[in-house]
Amino acid sequence: MCSLPGDMLRPLLHAERYVGGYGLQTGDIHTLIYNHHPFRAFPVLLLETVPWYLRLYIHTLSVTSKGHENKPSYIHYQPSKDRLRPHLLEMLLQLPPNSVTKVTVQFERALLKWTEYTPDPNHGFYVGSSVLSALVPSVVAMDTNSTNDRPLFSSFFPCLEESGYFMRVYTEPLLVNLPTPDFSMPYNVICLTCTVVAVGYGSLYNLLTRTFQVEEPSGGMAKRLANTIRRLRGVPLL
Repeated sequence: MCSLPGDMLRPLLHAERYVGGYGLQTGDIHTLIYNHHPFRAFPVLLLETVPWYLRLYIHTLSVTSKGHENKPSYIHYQPSKDRLRPHLLEMLLQLPPNSVTKVTVQFERALLKWTEYTPDPNHGFYVGSSVLSALVPSVVAMDTNSTNDRPLFSSFFPCLEESGYFMRVYTEPLLVNLPTPDFSMPYNVICLTCTVVAVGYGSLYNLLTRTFQVEEPSGGMAKRLANTIRRLRGVPLL
């Protein structure tokens, strides 16, 4: 395969991952592993760490390459424990040359306690990256003459048929939405409860602590004027 001087070299091994499905109950995790070597197959160790609130259905695990089932040579699975440890899935896969291997597993979303949600739960929850470890053949899918202009690349990755180099690849993290309760309802309940308690307790406390005094009704303007005149004349007041 020829490469132009301005083109970026295509990586021999790379992977990508995304979440499929719809709704907030179930979903799928898809991992695509690319082997761009034109004629060499090599094994890859895939490590998946999934949080406990995504309950994996390990019986739905499927691995396909070029439209056919690719049975892993080795599988190690450690189930999760709620709020203690995540799922751990480790597989040894054989990647055919010039192929895309797809790893799919279904999961179910768990409902968290309201105190376990982040300050911004509608943003989603992050799932860590998958880790790929492989001993990659050094004959890359590119024009080997192009390495003459890249001595640093050739020193790290020698282009000899019998040689190889270790590579570790990380996929992008996932952002998964979980069922989220309406957090405004507790706020409304707290406000309503505090208002009812304040009004009821305040009225009762006012009735229990208030002192009542009987006051004689005061006269009108005419009576006050008459008393003023009678005071000046020395006559008893009305």
